[in-house]
Amino acid sequence: MNLTKIIIPVLLLAGCATNMQQYSANYKSNSIYNVWDELNAKAANELVLKKDGTFNFTVMPFETYKDYWGTFSVDGRKHIINFKIKGGNSVPKDAKLQNVKYAFDKERHLILTNYYYGTVAKESIPGSTHIFKHY
Repeated sequence: MNLTKIIIPVLLLAGCATNMQQYSANYKSNSIYNVWDELNAKAANELVLKKDGTFNFTVMPFETYKDYWGTFSVDGRKHIINFKIKGGNSVPKDAKLQNVKYAFDKERHLILTNYYYGTVAKESIPGSTHIFKHY
């Protein structure tokens, strides 16, 4: 039995878990600023919203890979988020990231409507509702 086939994946997974715990500790205290994982999605669909106004979105998170990233602004009175993509490894041309409505349910899940990641997330449908839990 080749131990490197077992040890290396375990070490990679441990590193990913450590990074997620660090992200979670940093953003857990604030409602919108967090690392969000989409519920009931075929892919992991991770959305990270940082206090400095930057975000990143990844369909299948692995180590430091991100599909795309950029900046966002929040209108707390209207419950609207506007995203602007600045770069990425897989940037969709058809993403709908303006005037995204947000709300929180009683479990503190983030609910986004009028939001479309683009064809980077193949199961996503324009105009559908997305529900995220925080890590």
